Amino acid sequence: FVILFTSSIVKGDLVADVCARASQPPLCEKLIRSDPRSKTKDLDILGAITFNMTTPLIRSTIDLSFSLRDNATNPTLKRVYLDCGSYIAYAYTHIMIGMSFLGTEKLLVYLKR
Repeated sequence: FVILFTSSIVKGDLVADVCARASQPPLCEKLIRSDPRSKTKDLDILGAITFNMTTPLIRSTIDLSFSLRDNATNPTLKRVYLDCGSYIAYAYTHIMIGMSFLGTEKLLVYLKR
């Protein structure tokens, strides 16, 4: 799922309001609510929590893709795995850029479990 965090004021249930804008709202809510820190009323903190939840998954998917590429014997599959890993790495880079907009202080404080 993809979520775009904005600085607009959200009233009521922050997770529901944010996930309503995701491509898969039920999945978004299930994943975010699984973290007890998601009860926050601060949109920046919720963004940091979400980045914290997703970046390890994305990183492991990139690693898996490149591992599959390295172990594939079929040249077509090697190329497919390389392309897949490259696209995900590109997205990961932009997620890191997005994290920078939250500021280092919030990331350090709110991403500790």
